Amino acid sequence: MSNMIFKSGFLPVLALLVTGCTETVSTPSDAGSLADGRYCYRIASIGAGVSDSEELLVEIENRNATGEYNWIPQMKDARRGFYNGTVSGRTVNAEYRFTQEGMAQSAGITIILSADRAVVTGVTADAGLDSTLPQVPC
Repeated sequence: MSNMIFKSGFLPVLALLVTGCTETVSTPSDAGSLADGRYCYRIASIGAGVSDSEELLVEIENRNATGEYNWIPQMKDARRGFYNGTVSGRTVNAEYRFTQEGMAQSAGITIILSADRAVVTGVTADAGLDSTLPQVPC
């Protein structure tokens, strides 16, 4: 039977499969992962005596993210809330619970963090949660 294994070419193929399966492969989501810590972002719009602001606090610990995301317009009801979710690479996928105009609501959000900004996107386009905020000292 051992002659049959060598003649059929089965053994070299088996060796290739075993060595191919023992390799460690890096994935793009592993590269540039966020370190545990606190990240802060804020933007303010000032014009014609009106001041609106948005602020985002991201706290990461063991691939979990929690934080606050607030939109505070001067002339309207604010949207204030908290989120929690998971981190993959530089992306946070979270459930955002907030109050706006006296009503409690929730929505899925995605937050992509780069070296100098955070891009927040609502899972549904009509949520009105899309924004880019520059990083600021915490």
